[in-house]
Amino acid sequence: MNQKQTDQVNWKLLITAYFSLLCHALFENGRGPSYPRILEFYDINSDKGSLIFALGTLAGLFINLTSKWWLPRFGAVKALRYASVFIFIGSFLYFFIPWKAGSFTLLILASCLAGLGTSGSAIPMNILTAKATSPNFRRRALAGLHGIYGLSSLSVPFFFSFWMNSGNLWYSFFFLISLFPLTLFFLTWQNFDFQKQDYSTPEMKFTISWGTRFLIGLCFSLYVSGEILISSRLVYFLQETTTLERQVTEWALGLFFLCLTAGRLLFAFFNLPIKSINAMLISTLLASLCLIAGIKINIWFLPLTGLFVSCFFPIGIEWLAEKFETGMDAMTASMFTWVNFFLIFMHSGFGIIAEKYGIQSAFKLPLWFFLGTFALLLLLDRVILKQKD
Repeated sequence: MNQKQTDQVNWKLLITAYFSLLCHALFENGRGPSYPRILEFYDINSDKGSLIFALGTLAGLFINLTSKWWLPRFGAVKALRYASVFIFIGSFLYFFIPWKAGSFTLLILASCLAGLGTSGSAIPMNILTAKATSPNFRRRALAGLHGIYGLSSLSVPFFFSFWMNSGNLWYSFFFLISLFPLTLFFLTWQNFDFQKQDYSTPEMKFTISWGTRFLIGLCFSLYVSGEILISSRLVYFLQETTTLERQVTEWALGLFFLCLTAGRLLFAFFNLPIKSINAMLISTLLASLCLIAGIKINIWFLPLTGLFVSCFFPIGIEWLAEKFETGMDAMTASMFTWVNFFLIFMHSGFGIIAEKYGIQSAFKLPLWFFLGTFALLLLLDRVILKQKD
């Protein structure tokens, strides 16, 4: 990065956005390795245990649906501050409730509170990253932002295993996690300098039609659903369809996250000369081909999908900033609303297809999602939004 680029970056805001995603990712990725222990601790089945994820996502949808009111009122920085409070309370209750032998219902409440915080931080952190950087550095900054999530996906299970092997209780791990959003709260306590550029999101008006917003939301929803389905069902798919040992299937998932992180860090450290829309199209096309190869040729192509999908979301935020420079706040909020809404039905839909038609049929859903994303991108960029070029 040259001196001219660094002069065009508001580092205080950028670091705040990065740290907020770290808080978000620590809680989300901390629940994964602790989930089997939660089921064992409360002696419940996976159907009941899944409520901590489903109802937390539903609470997040409420935050997205109401963002057009709270985001202009509080602004991006204050929104992160208030979101950190909910993540802190939710994380701390994940420690406090089991410690005091509280019921599983209370743990669901903690998940909902944390869900309000993680969803409440997702929109402002992306807005701050996009606004705190110049256009020629924005892609790298956004890739770095979402690279933090990939690093967390790799590191948190490792640290959780180390924590447990040291003789600690699973819920005490969430006490450590709660210290991070508490730090974010104090980090955003002091006023930020808004003299050069206003980051307070004074208004959030939709300047394009509902239909176009829906198509953009559907486009991102299909991509996110495809990525999450692979990451959350890859181990299950391999265990059901191959003779691989459980440890090997878990290594395959680790390889997926490694590829995902490597791809995002690649775009963070290197400024690749390619238009954002072309990068997104190539991403979905290569991911689709990799999935086909994994299903039809060799299963080890499946983890490599992470490399090809890695750049889509950060570059997608850059693409929104390019297309809607004066309405980025509204478009980002609208997009996250549709993503959360679609995810609720995606998880249940996968389960229904897997039960009725088998896991092989259900695991083809990410392929159709990526192909659908590719088609919608072409429609949006070449037809609907063509006048904005």
